Amino acid sequence: MWDRRHLSVLASSAFRALGRLVHYLDLHDAPRAASAMAFDAFLSIIPLLAVAGWALHRLRDAAAELLGSLLSAAPPSVSAALGEDFFRISDAKALVLAPLGLLAFLWVASGGAATAIGVFETMFVCTPRPWWKRRLVGVALVLGAIPFVGIATALGILFTHVTGSLGGALVAAAGPAVIVTALIAAFFRLTITRPATVRRRVWPGALVTVSLWAIVSTLFSVYVRSLARYATLYGTLANVAVLLFWLWLLSMALLVGGEVNAQLEGVRDPHDDAQERWASPKAEGPRSIQPPPPPESVLRPKRTASSE
Repeated sequence: MWDRRHLSVLASSAFRALGRLVHYLDLHDAPRAASAMAFDAFLSIIPLLAVAGWALHRLRDAAAELLGSLLSAAPPSVSAALGEDFFRISDAKALVLAPLGLLAFLWVASGGAATAIGVFETMFVCTPRPWWKRRLVGVALVLGAIPFVGIATALGILFTHVTGSLGGALVAAAGPAVIVTALIAAFFRLTITRPATVRRRVWPGALVTVSLWAIVSTLFSVYVRSLARYATLYGTLANVAVLLFWLWLLSMALLVGGEVNAQLEGVRDPHDDAQERWASPKAEGPRSIQPPPPPESVLRPKRTASSE
């Protein structure tokens, strides 16, 4: 049985871990980086619509079903607006826009990935890549993620049609969730370079990211439907404001997942002047082996989103 002392120690440890997580997110300028990532994701939507319209303009019914599945996690007003724009583009004009749209989508989307890579390099105190290498890694990750996102969407549609019960709905949600979690774990693994002697942590951060995405999308959709009066404040820009804020929350969740992995690996930023505040009390027993500190050339001031 857990007595009051054990519960107090557990609560104190959880508080220190949460405080350390928030402290390092602020130290690494995660909110500002999330803003840059959200803006890149927003800009990539326009060329993505042209590419999707070119690929699916002959399959209007199937395109509607596929698009509805992809946008189901977005706030309702955003889903409706993007759906209208999709079918406005999905005609013969998309054949002309598609090649340019594909290049624009890859460039802008890889910019968001490159921003995340830069933040992760700061979180894990890694040797920074050159900007062009971060950009190439971002393009490769975007290209690699496209087929898996399509598979996850197709699985969601398939399971939804096959089963209609509550258990079937859970299975329909679990299949895509597993694929997305694996994609996030692969993203953490490929974007962060660590010494071979360090035991890597990728799955905890991936699970935290996907869980936060699900919670944020659900609660934000409920808020937009029932409580928000954003149209009064933003007018015709209401959908843009909602979409940008939603993308910012998703980007922030990804950075939180990366920071969780960094903390579990025992990484401490050498520029942190308040490490002792969130340090855990010393305990008896074997200690985890930490990698040697990086050379002085690697240590640098914290990166901001504007450095991209």
